[in-house]
Amino acid sequence: MERHTVTYEGSTRQVAVLAQLLRDEGLKVDYEPPMESRGAIHAEQVATVVISVVSGTASGLLGDAIKAGVRKFRARNLRGKIAVDGEPVADD
Repeated sequence: MERHTVTYEGSTRQVAVLAQLLRDEGLKVDYEPPMESRGAIHAEQVATVVISVVSGTASGLLGDAIKAGVRKFRARNLRGKIAVDGEPVADD
């Protein structure tokens, strides 16, 4: 079983979308959603969230699945800094 850490820094609302897109790629995703302040209705809240990603599939496929999820995230015009195991994922 492979395990990687995806670090996301961006909108607190968009991290759930990233997590779901990774799940859609067949990955097991575990993270603690960031707390949103009630008073910040119009301000965009930014948080850093660590997402633990695990795959029960064959070794080597996890990285491809993470990249596919990130590509889908970017295709929705969503932004944020994303790194896998400390290495930044480029905006394609």
